[in-house]
Amino acid sequence: MDNKIGYIFSPELIQACDKVAIVQKRASMVHSLIASYDLHKKMTCISPKQANQHDLRTFHSESYISHLKSADDSTIANAESDLDSDDDDLPEDSAEYGLGFDCPKIKDLQSFVKIIAGGTISAAKLLTSQTYDTVINWCGGWHHAQRDEASGFCYVNDVVLGITELKKKFERVLYIDLDVHHGDGVENAFSFTPTVLTYSVHHLSQGYFPGTGAIIFTKLCKSLILGQSNPSPYSAESSGKSSSSESKSLSALAIVESSADFK
Repeated sequence: MDNKIGYIFSPELIQACDKVAIVQKRASMVHSLIASYDLHKKMTCISPKQANQHDLRTFHSESYISHLKSADDSTIANAESDLDSDDDDLPEDSAEYGLGFDCPKIKDLQSFVKIIAGGTISAAKLLTSQTYDTVINWCGGWHHAQRDEASGFCYVNDVVLGITELKKKFERVLYIDLDVHHGDGVENAFSFTPTVLTYSVHHLSQGYFPGTGAIIFTKLCKSLILGQSNPSPYSAESSGKSSSSESKSLSALAIVESSADFK
């Protein structure tokens, strides 16, 4: 039987992702590459639905969601551009919610969050309904956002919301994170959940964001962390043999131990 592949796409979703300062226009470029190679013709393009307040509340705190609206209300008269906005327009307590610095003000922030979250939630629903065998959302993966705080250019943790949706159908979920940065937001969300295993492969060094993700495993937290401490995580030449062997041994041990608790 042919593998049914869904591709989450809409102009609105692409435009929302293009707003994020650190990855300006990346979503547009990725979709352009997909279209240039006619890959979209081998998949079914699916327009996602926006997330609603209830969807956001399945992970994010009420105070954080309310603050996103406050941030919109306080800047609506001054926001002339989606990018490079003046963070002085944000409410005084915005720093407590991670807004400003690496999560600068974005025009129509609450709507932006709902669009981003909706893409991954829609993808998860297509899987739980068994409408598609594989669903791709290149605009997802904002893994640093915490329950009540934006972090690392991530204003909403769509990954956590997607996994929560998958859990309605599937008894267990394995989350694999291959981003160069540690997937701290997702790990924190499911550290005490025995039915979700998070597996993060990332660069780790002093001062490197987010500063977490050392090679550890405890019975308390059901997460597997494989940290790469070499200067260049993608260069085989820069990896010392002893360090690489040690990492493989520790990760293998963690997989065996965590599998016993992953019920």
